[in-house]
Amino acid sequence: MKTNSLKPFVGGKIIILGEDATVGQAAAAMLQSQSGSVLLTDHRGHLTGIVTDRDIACAFASEDVHRNTQLGFLSSGQLHSLCPHQTLKEAINLMYEQEVRRVPIIEKVHGQKQKCVGMVTMDDLIAGKFASSRALSRIVRSQISQLGYQFAKRSNFVTALGRYATALFWPYWLMD
Repeated sequence: MKTNSLKPFVGGKIIILGEDATVGQAAAAMLQSQSGSVLLTDHRGHLTGIVTDRDIACAFASEDVHRNTQLGFLSSGQLHSLCPHQTLKEAINLMYEQEVRRVPIIEKVHGQKQKCVGMVTMDDLIAGKFASSRALSRIVRSQISQLGYQFAKRSNFVTALGRYATALFWPYWLMD
């Protein structure tokens, strides 16, 4: 591990949209900024959740959404986050325990107001060689088990899996 600080992850591309923004708007914003997630805020500007490209692809695969669906529908309502003073080891543990690939770094400003100052992503951990292969494989295994669970809930696993594979091209569908 190169560093145990979250400093390399502060800054970068952060997209923030309201919970009432649509899946189509999120897809366009992610495609334009080459980002894989959108943070959500409520009407008061408080961070409430995150929607990822994978969330959208899985929802399309199961036919749960269309391009005009509000993002709040896709959000779990839980936002797992870190503070800038926390460590990379804590970030990796959080990603494993919560089965997530992206964790926003949030600092409090002026009392209770929050500001997203960065994001720890699985891609950045791999590209920057910030984590051991063992740590990365733990995170991936937790994600795979969660993906299998999502599809096992569906009545026709093979059909759902085919839809998921097709949905990997979702940005092109939404841009029409």
